[in-house]
Amino acid sequence: RWELTAVAACPDGTVYAVGTAGLPARGLLLRRDADGWKKETLPNISAAWDLRDIACADEGVYAVGYDNANGCGVLLQKDDGWSQVALPLADGDWGLDGVAFDSAGNGLLVGFDAQNGQALIIHGSAGEWTQETAPSAEADQPLLGVAILD
Repeated sequence: RWELTAVAACPDGTVYAVGTAGLPARGLLLRRDADGWKKETLPNISAAWDLRDIACADEGVYAVGYDNANGCGVLLQKDDGWSQVALPLADGDWGLDGVAFDSAGNGLLVGFDAQNGQALIIHGSAGEWTQETAPSAEADQPLLGVAILD
């Protein structure tokens, strides 16, 4: 069983869709090009994980989600193949729900830090990712999506 959660169309005409497949759920990433839709080969994250959003950037394609088995966010980047990117949050229960990039290559990842009961924002530039302070909000309010207009 597949469940798709997000789609992104890149400037080169390639389209990507992300979500989950199977039970327990594992990340699913599909790519559409001139030859049709194909399932992408992804790194083995854990026994149970998902992908929730995807975005195109000049330096690659990025997908985000949640590793249910280890209680942490997932960031994948496509260069020649898909690889997992290390992020600054090393412990706690947190996940990623949204990803966006501007034309200069600056990225934002958003989600929820369940350990601290607050929204989560991670900024990326030149391959470096840094957690930012989220705006004040009611407790336990995640950020589920992000867009950058430039």
